[in-house]
Amino acid sequence: MAQVRHDPPEKRPVSPAVAARLPEHPSLPREVALEIDNFEAEVARFVSGELSPGRFRAFRLAHGVYGQRQPGVQMVRVKIPTGALTGAQMRRLADIGEAFSPTGLLHLTTRQDVQYHYVELGRVPHMLRLLAEIGLTSREACGNSVRNVTSCPVSGFIADVAASIRLRGDSTPTSSPPPTTSVAATFFVASRFAMVSSDSSGAMVYPLEESVTPSARAPRQSARTSPCSRDWRPRRG
Repeated sequence: MAQVRHDPPEKRPVSPAVAARLPEHPSLPREVALEIDNFEAEVARFVSGELSPGRFRAFRLAHGVYGQRQPGVQMVRVKIPTGALTGAQMRRLADIGEAFSPTGLLHLTTRQDVQYHYVELGRVPHMLRLLAEIGLTSREACGNSVRNVTSCPVSGFIADVAASIRLRGDSTPTSSPPPTTSVAATFFVASRFAMVSSDSSGAMVYPLEESVTPSARAPRQSARTSPCSRDWRPRRG
């Protein structure tokens, strides 16, 4: 059984080179900047006691921010549409891991997402701005929404396929920092799902807690043994 860490790990020093690569005021499109400003304002309302824990929980989960069993820290899930990243995005993700998580680590998920643990709540808005500057978002990486679009890792590199699915994945609403209109409201989905694409059989949707490919499904982890998240619960049925 996994051991539950009751206190966040101690902070690690951030190297000057990493700090220099993370701007204090990232350049963002206006609509994206306004959305993150709104998230920051809601965090302030919650900290001041103006916003109830239940209301704030629903709000932050819609932004891919999970509460942890340890007080005062969050897990932030970042969507990587089709699992494809540029060199600049990979460098920024690594720098964010060193600067925002005391472990200095990031976790790769079966849905081709990246997760950061032990992020202080007050630092999450700046983290979201740094992600948005390179075209990534945590918005709706949780909840009843299109959480991500995953793809075969060799899509676009196989000679005998008609087209790369990454071209389709990059055009979905989850592929870039979203507008203020909720993707969940657009799709009216009834349950969480990941869209899994295959070069040979098109796009398929699996209403599973974890989806990888049509032939590989990862086992679920019980909330009882999960060392971090307090928000996730195993689904019945």
